[in-house]
Amino acid sequence: MERLIAEKFNIKILGMDYVDRYGINKCIEMALDAIDEKNNRDYYISFDIDALDRFEAPSTGISLAGGLTLREGIRIIERIFETGRLTGLDCVEFCPNIGDARDVKTTIDSVIQLISAASGNKRSGNAPITQHDIPKN
Repeated sequence: MERLIAEKFNIKILGMDYVDRYGINKCIEMALDAIDEKNNRDYYISFDIDALDRFEAPSTGISLAGGLTLREGIRIIERIFETGRLTGLDCVEFCPNIGDARDVKTTIDSVIQLISAASGNKRSGNAPITQHDIPKN
């Protein structure tokens, strides 16, 4: 159904086949270019938690293998935060009635990591990057 709506309204979809082929960073840039070619729009993210692999977020209605890793999900949010125009985030499709207590905790931990990224926290820490931190080729 989503694909039919996307085709009707000429909405570009970058599925896991794109992530596999180009990598998450290139896919993020393609998405940003498609929705904001002038780099001047604010962003609000509605993150469907079921986009993550079922091992990262098992407590959701459609829990499939082969989805985004938590690392990729965090990178998407980090990159949008880096634009300085992220205005909000919601994480949807979390269903604590699905799975056992461990599944629920795993999913909650993933959601917390996504929210943390939207708040500006980086996995590498929040200290400024220096020349010393950049690998030399």
